[in-house]
Amino acid sequence: MRLNRQPVADPVIIDGRPLADQLAQRTHAIVTATVEHVRGQVAFYRTLPTEVIRRDVTAIVRRNLELFVTTLHENRDPEPHELLPIEQSARRRAEERVPLTDVISAYHLGVQLWWRTIAELAGPDDADALARAGVLLQRHLQSATRAVLAGYGADQAPIPPQDHDRRRLYRALTSGEDVAEAARSVGRTLAPRYWVVALRVAAHPDERVEGIDATVASRRKLRRLEYALDRLGRGETLHMVTEQGGGALVPAPEVDPESRFEEFAAHLAELGRDIGAETVCAVDSAVPQDIPEVAREVDELLVVALRYHRRSGVVRFADLAVEYQLTRPTRVSRINAAALAPLAGDPSLRLTLETYLAHDSSTTATAAALHVHSNTVLYRLRKITELTGLDTTKTRDLLRMAAALAAAPRESP
Repeated sequence: MRLNRQPVADPVIIDGRPLADQLAQRTHAIVTATVEHVRGQVAFYRTLPTEVIRRDVTAIVRRNLELFVTTLHENRDPEPHELLPIEQSARRRAEERVPLTDVISAYHLGVQLWWRTIAELAGPDDADALARAGVLLQRHLQSATRAVLAGYGADQAPIPPQDHDRRRLYRALTSGEDVAEAARSVGRTLAPRYWVVALRVAAHPDERVEGIDATVASRRKLRRLEYALDRLGRGETLHMVTEQGGGALVPAPEVDPESRFEEFAAHLAELGRDIGAETVCAVDSAVPQDIPEVAREVDELLVVALRYHRRSGVVRFADLAVEYQLTRPTRVSRINAAALAPLAGDPSLRLTLETYLAHDSSTTATAAALHVHSNTVLYRLRKITELTGLDTTKTRDLLRMAAALAAAPRESP
């Protein structure tokens, strides 16, 4: 790090050189050693995702050290605005339910390591300078601790009014309440049209890693999802989401929204990349008074997409129109579902049939998708015909099979 080179009255001199300069030259090594020391001493930090350690923990350790070096160089205490990054970092840790005692311990352990580093730099004639450095370091720790406590205190506050208002408006729009009154009560103006989005979010890879706290990983994923949705609507998105997904209303163009759909869908498709987890989004557009019905239908479309094993991307009704229609419950749904009951004893037969239909009845493509020989596919198709009486080479029977698959979907993993 670089220090302000304006003259400073009475700097702390250790071994003939300003201590601030010596620490600044060792910033990277001290930060690395601090992070490793904390992980070695505080068990909870060993359960954090690697990404959290690399980005958040290492970054705040560096910021904290640089702040101490700056105030040491300028012979002063930290200013309140300089402590904001520490407070904000603490608030994120609080949201992720990191124990406060562990965070405080981390700061104390870091300062202990810094003190050992300073002591190792000192010579036999540096007792007075060492004492001054110790006082400044202790005062810095007190300031950092207050910032951490402020961050954790902020996390205990109620939901910010603007977030509460947006959630209230989302509930009003999707439930059919008097939205005009709801908008007036929170002082917001409704968009003339919204993209209505239902989304399902898979687990982040860190949620499945042994030794990593899954709760921390999922809360980070949720925070990123909320941020990405807010950015998508330039701060005007209304949403209610959890770690597994939920719903969102994003302002859409009032006139000819279809002309802007591809652009919107491209941004929506990036949600998975933004949060680091596969995300499936079902979407349509609606004016405010139609949102309750459209939101219900979009939720149903998302269920259909998951039934047909969509893992990521954006789907609209046009993408799954046949599947959506086939999955609507009717009096004949049970009759259709029963047509494939004979396949229950061999899951590979149903999987082969699903794959065969998904690949336009191509045995070659089906074999490639299932990683089996084409003859194996042909054998299974003949077995399906033998058990069900439905011929996979006849269009009418294939339609019946598609309806049966829709009526009795295989559970998504």
